[in-house]
Amino acid sequence: MKAVIDSKNGEYFKCLLENGDILNIHEDDFEESIEIGDLVDIKISRLQD
Repeated sequence: MKAVIDSKNGEYFKCLLENGDILNIHEDDFEESIEIGDLVDIKISRLQD
């Protein structure tokens, strides 16, 4: 799912998903060069035991 980096609050980026939902993602999960306004691909998957 595509998302736009909307803003940063402390150590978290607010990501606006293409369906209108918002995810807060810790800065350690992105490259150091990430900036507000960047388009990113978000993938969430289930972990296998």
